[in-house]
This record gives sequence, structure tokens and C-alpha cells, in this order.
Amino acid sequence: MKVDIPKNWTPTSANINALPDPLRRYIHDLESGGGSSADVQTIAMLSVQVEELQKLLADEQRQNRHRAASTPGACQRRFSA
Repeated sequence: MKVDIPKNWTPTSANINALPDPLRRYIHDLESGGGSSADVQTIAMLSVQVEELQKLLADEQRQNRHRAASTPGACQRRFSA
């Protein structure tokens, strides 16, 4: 089967959906990593969770640095070495 694709063709949703079924399914599988929609949803949710955990970790590290700097004698310990 030969598919005649114009040179100005762009991969819009409408153009992808107009492709022959086997090609359309192949492209869909590439986009979704070949997994089910539940897999895609889980990956998206985990990505958000990782981002939030990284923010929490950065905040905790900033607070720990602030606590260490405000501890009595912290300046002397830092500069007396």
C-alpha cells in the first residue's frame, strides 16, 4: 500500500487520524510508549509526584542550612577551622 503524503503535511491530530489504521495505531503506540492509557496516566501522576518531592527536598535543605547558620557558635565553627 502506498500513501501519497504532500510535502507540506504536518502531524496534526486531524492528519494523524486520517492516516490508514495500521500507521495511525503505530504512531499512537509510539506516543504512549506502547502502554495502556492507565500506564500513561500512572507515568504522568508519578512525574508530578517526583516534581513535588524535589521541591519539598529543596525546601528542607534550605531550612536545614538556615537552622545550621542560626545555631549559636555556628559562625565561629565555620571560620575557626
